[in-house]
Amino acid sequence: MEERSPARQRCGECGIWQRRYWEHLIRDERDLRAHMDYVHINPVKHGLVTQVRD
Repeated sequence: MEERSPARQRCGECGIWQRRYWEHLIRDERDLRAHMDYVHINPVKHGLVTQVRD
């Protein structure tokens, strides 16, 4: 069973979804690259891996 904080329990949140989620349509090639960079660097930023390739 997943451990959830009291705040997540109150909001009925579970899994990977977060309360401040919103949809975004990719506008162009530059926007796509920016989002791909975000997805690739986030695990490094949060200390889950030491390199993007991991």
